Amino acid sequence: MIVSRTEHFLSSLTSDKLSAKDNQQGNTATDVNNEVELSSKGSKLSEVYDELKGKFNARAMSPNEMEDLAVFLEEKGVISSSEAAVMAFHLDPSQMSSEGEKLDRDKPIDQMERWTERLEFSKNRNMAESIETNQTIVNILKSLA
Repeated sequence: MIVSRTEHFLSSLTSDKLSAKDNQQGNTATDVNNEVELSSKGSKLSEVYDELKGKFNARAMSPNEMEDLAVFLEEKGVISSSEAAVMAFHLDPSQMSSEGEKLDRDKPIDQMERWTERLEFSKNRNMAESIETNQTIVNILKSLA
């Protein structure tokens, strides 16, 4: 059900907007702007949803796949180049070889869990810019879960 899944994604974007307490300035004007920006991203994502479905699994996605997703979304105008850079960067100790030499960039992990944890970390430390970027990435991954 593409329509209901897209509608779910769009509603999650607007419901996950930053609250005033998460905003360092604490003003609601910025919150309104965030809601508009997130809604705009949801609209752009819904336009490319058919191309994404079945290609990416947020619960089992390798760093290489995450990078491919970031590049695709940036090319389609869904996310900015800075958001794509954050989304594509990956350093997960669980994917290091036993010698600690290199990251296995083809080993799938639960990206939804990873990015949700990063979002919570950002919120707990009141890192406004990171909160916004991480929330965008979590919302995108929710649409793929």
